[in-house]
Amino acid sequence: LDGFEEGIEGWRLVGEDATLPALQTDSISKNGLAALRVTLPPNKRSATVATTRVRGWQILQQTASGVRLWLRTKKGTAKARFTLLADAYTTSQVVSVCGTEPELTERWQRVDLAFSMFPKVPLANVDLLTIEFIGQGPLEFLVDDLQLLGRWRMELE
Repeated sequence: LDGFEEGIEGWRLVGEDATLPALQTDSISKNGLAALRVTLPPNKRSATVATTRVRGWQILQQTASGVRLWLRTKKGTAKARFTLLADAYTTSQVVSVCGTEPELTERWQRVDLAFSMFPKVPLANVDLLTIEFIGQGPLEFLVDDLQLLGRWRMELE
C-alpha cells in the first residue's frame, strides 16, 4: 500500500500541536529508498500519524485479514498504538483501538495487525489507520512497507 519512495501523500499528523515537525521521508528504510520519519520533539510524550491508504473496499476486494508494517526508532525505545476508524469524521464514526502496543527499538520490527485485533470495526467502512508513537522526546520513528495481509505470499519480508 505504501513504501514511501513516491513521497508521503495519504499520510498526515493528527492533532493540533503546532510544535510537532512536519512529516518527512528518511533514507534509512527497511526496503527501497525511503521510509516515513515522524519526529517527537523534546518534552513531548506522543505523536500520531494517520493514513488513508487502508480502505474498506481494498480489505473486502482482497479478502485481507490485516495489515503489516515495519517500525523502528532511530535511537532509543518507545511504543506504538494503532487505531482503525470507519466512517472517520462523520456522525457514524467507529473508532477501534488495537490491544497490542509493540515496543519499538533501533531495529526494524515487523508488526502484523490482524483486523480481528480491532474490536467491532465494520471493515467495509474502514477509511483511516492511525499510529500513535509514545515515548519521551526527543525521538524519531520510522515507518516502512505498509501492506495488506492475506492468504497470498508476502513479497517483502
